[in-house]
Amino acid sequence: MYFLLTDSVSVAEIARVMMPAGAGSEMISRFELRRSAAGGYYFMLLTDSNAVIATSEMHAHKESALIAIRVMTRIAIIAPIDDRTGP
Repeated sequence: MYFLLTDSVSVAEIARVMMPAGAGSEMISRFELRRSAAGGYYFMLLTDSNAVIATSEMHAHKESALIAIRVMTRIAIIAPIDDRTGP
């Protein structure tokens, strides 16, 4: 699974999206499931202002895209950052 991150979203907007539930804000992001013209399924992570933060890879089946969304919501909060940009 991979995501294509967009440059059109500010760091502040991403920080607000990553804020844990109950931290003084309402749900400010959502996953949007879509079907491509070729028939595959993919999802996007959107901010409350509809800016695209990330887009998933293509999935052959709707259920696999939904499973990927569930996995992302469970592991994203605990996933470590592996910075390989150098010193």
